Amino acid sequence: MRTKKTYCLVLLMLLAGCEYFQREGSTPERKAVARVGDAFLYLDEIRDLGLKDAAREDSLRIVDAYIENWVQDKLKLQYAYDNLPAEELDVENQVQDYRESLIVYNYETAFIRQHLDTSVGEEELKSYYRENKNNFKLQDDIVRLLYVKIPVGAPNEDSLKIWLKVHNEKMKEKLMAYANLHAMDYNLNDSIWLDRILVKRKISSALAGKYEGAKARLIEIRDTSFTIFARIVEYRTAESVAPFSYVRRDIERMIINKRKLNLARKLTDDIMQSAAREKKFEIYK
Repeated sequence: MRTKKTYCLVLLMLLAGCEYFQREGSTPERKAVARVGDAFLYLDEIRDLGLKDAAREDSLRIVDAYIENWVQDKLKLQYAYDNLPAEELDVENQVQDYRESLIVYNYETAFIRQHLDTSVGEEELKSYYRENKNNFKLQDDIVRLLYVKIPVGAPNEDSLKIWLKVHNEKMKEKLMAYANLHAMDYNLNDSIWLDRILVKRKISSALAGKYEGAKARLIEIRDTSFTIFARIVEYRTAESVAPFSYVRRDIERMIINKRKLNLARKLTDDIMQSAAREKKFEIYK
């Protein structure tokens, strides 16, 4: 480890540009600050770190970390050269394969981006859902529900129960007005599906998964500081087929991914057919 004195000397060289004593690897033009084997780290390389405006303590810390990392990396590289078998040191072919794969990937990506149609019609989504229903089995219970969470002592509980249970357009307006004024939390959108984890986190663990026989019935969950009124609109159990609205976005992604694969195949086929016509390749058997 470097001593504090050495740190200060390095920093003074870096920030003030003072003369530093000649050491192995140093030249009149370049000053070495570290060595590993035949490799040297020079002062001008540390100057490139841009520490001119940094505080003294920060500069010391950054310089120290940079030198330590440089030494570690060079030592690991040297040990790798000394200990790996020759075939594992020959990475030129691997680098070339990676370079060529990356170029092909970039070309395919650009082609797909240029030709991909990302609009998916509702009928196509529903058709895919009908044809692949068995692939959309639920892993957990899900539920559509309305709920209002109010603090203890909030007014008009009886009216709130009626508005939740009836829930027509007129009652929905009353519910919304009440919730905006008194509720700690609420959901009055009965088209949203929630899984068990969301119900536990957002509403109450006392409600999660306990939907059997509760449809259209008002549920009350009371605590010392709040009361939750909830009404189950619909639920589906684990292993049953997920409703279309719950998996709609997944289906859209699947269709678009399928289009991407088809475009990649089309690109390959077009290239092969064009090259065959122009006799750009031969396969010898």
